[in-house]
Parts: sequence; structure tokens; C-alpha cells
Amino acid sequence: MWVNKNSAIDTFNNALVKINPWVSFFGEQWRVKCGLSIETDAYTDSAYYHFYPTVMLQYNVIENFLIPFIGFNGGMIQNHFSKIVKENPYTRPGLQMKNTNNLLNLNAGILGNFSKRVSFLVKGTYGLYEDMYFFVNDAVIRNYFDVVYDGEVQLLHFSGEISYKNSEKLNVFLKGNYYKYTLKTLAKPWHKPEWDVTLATRYNLRNKIVLSFDVFALGNRFAQKYKSPDSSLLKKIIDANIGIEYRYSKILSAFLNFNNITNSKNYYWNYYPTQGFNMLGGLTYSF
Repeated sequence: MWVNKNSAIDTFNNALVKINPWVSFFGEQWRVKCGLSIETDAYTDSAYYHFYPTVMLQYNVIENFLIPFIGFNGGMIQNHFSKIVKENPYTRPGLQMKNTNNLLNLNAGILGNFSKRVSFLVKGTYGLYEDMYFFVNDAVIRNYFDVVYDGEVQLLHFSGEISYKNSEKLNVFLKGNYYKYTLKTLAKPWHKPEWDVTLATRYNLRNKIVLSFDVFALGNRFAQKYKSPDSSLLKKIIDANIGIEYRYSKILSAFLNFNNITNSKNYYWNYYPTQGFNMLGGLTYSF
């Protein structure tokens, strides 16, 4: 049997070539970085050249404790099928993806430390994008997902995070994001949340027993059938998990994970409810 693997249907060029020269200046309390990113997008038969200036400025107000920063940049974001399937495993097979053009990315924020054990980061970003993709249900097979593009997307993004680390004994990490999309052609940012929050904790007892507690919360999202005016609201998600690991030796350990301990019926993707409360256990052996 002969199979033609070079048909126009299943092959296309999605290569990106980047050159990013830059120069940095710094003193005892400040640092400035300037550069220019030159990128070639070969999605179509003709290659297109894009130019993105890059500037970053940060100033150490209080050494290692308070560091404000500001900058702007841009660049092409490569979208390939393996990346999309990792994000949404229910994507239609054989999907061809356009690359996303991040025309402008303005950001400012503050990072630092409250103490030797507690660090933080607060950041605000304004981005302008061409061909940002969004997931919608396929028109023929509704449990598959296709992608639609918006040619001009403005994204306002605020984020904050704080972490606590007490040597290897206790680690706590908390991060929150808020997203505001302004679209040109699409009615809503399909399957994109308004906000999300992540809490991750890990406690190591004498390097023998490791306990973990994680919570992931996701705000409301909207879903739409492909080329249909009908839409539905996907309600917020709260997913909490507990893990226990026993380290018998350096090479042998056992673990037991309790997932979705609130037994919630969550929908990360339209028509696909997550499993309720479930457990997973096993052994690990390294050599």
C-alpha cells in the first residue's frame, strides 16, 4: 500500500526564525536592556518579516526587597498542533494553526521580598495581538474542538503572586490572574476565563513523608458552537487535591493522591465534565 504523505491537505510550513540582538547597561541599583527582535513567519508560501523593539528598565529601590520595573516588547507566538492538543486534548485531528502576532506588550510591576522567606511579584500587562485563537465546538462533531481567530485582540492582564519557603520543609505558593479581553470580530473570548487562582502547598517531614495540598480555581467562561449564535456559560471551577508520599529510601517510595476532594462536577471544556472524587496510588523506583 502506498500513502502520499506530501499532499497539500496535511502539510504546511509553520516555521519561525528569530534574531534578537540586544545590549544591557547597569549600575549598582539599576539595569536597562534594549534590543530588536527580527522574526520571519513562513506560515504561507511567502515569508513575512516582523520587527519588535525591546526595552526593559528596573531599579533596585531597596536592595533585593523592592524592585519596580517597566518595559515593552513583542514577538511571534508559534502555534503548532502538539501545543494545541496539550492545551485542549479534544481538538479536532489534523488542525492547521496560524501563528499569533503579539504586536505590542507593555508591562510594569514590582517584585521583591518581604523577608528572606517571603517573596512577591505584582504585574500589569497590556497586549495587542493579531490572530489570537479561541476554542469552539466543531460544527459537525460537537465533541471535537476547532479554533477561530480574532484579528485584533487587546488583552489587559493583572497578576500577583506570593511565595513562602522555609528551607525544604514547607513551601507555599499563591498566584492570581485577572484577564480583560477586547475583541474586534468575536462576540466573546470563548473558553477563556475572567480570572484564575492557584494555591500550592508542600510540607516535607524529615524527608520521609511529603504532604501536598493544591487548589485551582477558574472563573466563568463562555462556550459556543462553531458558526452558531448559541452560547453557554461554563461556571467557575474549584478543584482541590491532597497528596501523600512516603519515601522508604532514596530509590523506593509510595504515593497516594486524592483528587477533586469536593466531588465537584467541573467543565474545563464544553460537553466534557471532569471526574468526581477519585484516588490514584502507586510505587516509584529509581536506579
